[in-house]
Amino acid sequence: MILRILFFLLLSIVLPAHAMSMHYGAEAPQFILSSTDGQKVSLSEYKGDIVVLIYWNAKQDYSLEALDECRDIFNAYKARGVKFIGIISETEDVKKVRKIIKDYGIDFPVLIDSARHIFSTYGISVYPTTVIIDRDGRYSRNIPGHAVTYKTKLVGYLRYMLGEIDEMELLELISLQKKVKAKSESELRAERNYNLALKFADEGLINHAITSAESSVESKPDISRTHILLGFLFLEIKETELALQEFFRALELEPGSNDAKTGLGKAYILQGDIDGAIDALTAAVRANPNPQTAYYELGRAYEIKGEKNKAGEMYKKAIDGISRDSFLYQITSQCK
Repeated sequence: MILRILFFLLLSIVLPAHAMSMHYGAEAPQFILSSTDGQKVSLSEYKGDIVVLIYWNAKQDYSLEALDECRDIFNAYKARGVKFIGIISETEDVKKVRKIIKDYGIDFPVLIDSARHIFSTYGISVYPTTVIIDRDGRYSRNIPGHAVTYKTKLVGYLRYMLGEIDEMELLELISLQKKVKAKSESELRAERNYNLALKFADEGLINHAITSAESSVESKPDISRTHILLGFLFLEIKETELALQEFFRALELEPGSNDAKTGLGKAYILQGDIDGAIDALTAAVRANPNPQTAYYELGRAYEIKGEKNKAGEMYKKAIDGISRDSFLYQITSQCK
């Protein structure tokens, strides 16, 4: 008994009920609502089953992602006494919602929350919100929003309620998922900002691209390709020292990076250190499956040095004919 009390105390700390005004174990408010196909559905019909309510918004991507995952979980657990009910606001475009239900292959009812009854009585504050009701009709759990750990967390709760895992196993799973969530969300932010930086670079908006790339580095500083991209962006505005810092950081993270070595070579050319550029670019072409850019920069270095025959040899090897004007496009394409 002490262990059980401790478990729920710990769980209440780990899992605050952000979207809910009810307490664990409270009787879930009853409702009778019409579905999108005109059928009356009552929560009382589901007593004896585990019920998952998902309150979603047809205009929100997070809601659609959660709905998609709920369909998979429903299909996996419906034969074991787990029922799902979707709920939408009465302000939704029902025609659009019906199309989503069809396109997503949703087999459970989707109810229309007339007069926002569910929204108020269940204390909903974010879309989507997922509520789990136990076999006795009592509020058991809720998941506000749709984080990257949503599916794992929902399945974990259901497995616990079905007796597949015990209390400590559930707590361990949720604690682990919180760590995964923190890591994954930082990775997602880094990826979004990285892709945004590429988009700005392709459009020639270099300062905007730099800002996005710097945000990506702040979110996840240990990704070499972001430092490489930032280095080349700094070269575009002739910030050579900043570029060198990024290329050296990329090489710390990925010592064999040919792109980082190519960037060093280009930076050294801008600084006038031609011998340093040749050394860096020669290292870049070794074992590089796509060395055209490095060969092109080597041609530039030898041309500046006055070794025209050597320059011509390097330009010839740059078979893709990368031009000075297209260099940024080529390197950002490699980073994608």
